[in-house]
Amino acid sequence: FKEFWTSLLTLCWIHFWACFSSGTTGGDLDNTIIVSSREDWVKRLGRNCGIADGTVDAILSDLVYDASLYRSNSKQPDVTYQPFFPLHSDLLALSNWLVLLSSYERNIWDLVSIKRPGIHSILRNKKEQIWLSELKPLLNSCGFSTHGPMKFTLDGQNSDLDLLILDQREKFGLCCQLKWLTAPDRIRDVEYTEKELSIGLKQAQLSLKWVASLPTELSAQIGVSRDELRQYEFRAFVLSKNTIGSGWTYMSGVPIVNERLLKWVVGDPHHKSLRALWQVGEE
Repeated sequence: FKEFWTSLLTLCWIHFWACFSSGTTGGDLDNTIIVSSREDWVKRLGRNCGIADGTVDAILSDLVYDASLYRSNSKQPDVTYQPFFPLHSDLLALSNWLVLLSSYERNIWDLVSIKRPGIHSILRNKKEQIWLSELKPLLNSCGFSTHGPMKFTLDGQNSDLDLLILDQREKFGLCCQLKWLTAPDRIRDVEYTEKELSIGLKQAQLSLKWVASLPTELSAQIGVSRDELRQYEFRAFVLSKNTIGSGWTYMSGVPIVNERLLKWVVGDPHHKSLRALWQVGEE
């Protein structure tokens, strides 16, 4: 998709500057919308990005405006998600500015969540696995041990602990709930981010309660005896990939920290403890 979008973006910039530099009064804005047959779009974009026509056609299908997605009482795409508009016959019109002003990675991620929620769920879990594969070596290099994810049931609620981080020297542990969230740039994205952070806070709080109960299965999974775990002070936090939200979503004792702050506190340049990380987030 990235190669497809790079090809499309390049085409839009070339077309825009050709119109703007045409010498026509007003920058020839009437011609900034490109109209071609679907077959021509497939051939042109496939030739420019080196992707098979069938793959280009499949990507193009998702980027053509679909009125059926705009149903009431359901999540709806933003107009920038689908910059191609069907005309009569097989003609497709492309709005240059819907391409030039788009955050394509965010858009396709959100569009998949609307059109293919099952696939989106699988990909979201894979993203978390990739993130964990990056986080664990980083935390291990700082002298901490890492464990998880771990599924558990507490008070009749099924949940999971994404990551348990232990500082064996200070006998301090952090229950970490991961949220891959980026900075929102639309009102509805702000609402979604706050909702996800709120869910993360509740999950982190439940995870902390489970760990603090020192269940036998926890000791077995992480290879630390219950007697040793009793020496630990446990806290919880939510780790967001990027944004920490608006500040309105808050739970005392369970701070929200982003990845950049985590690296800044426990890695270069400060190399502080897990307790320090939790205190910075809480304050």
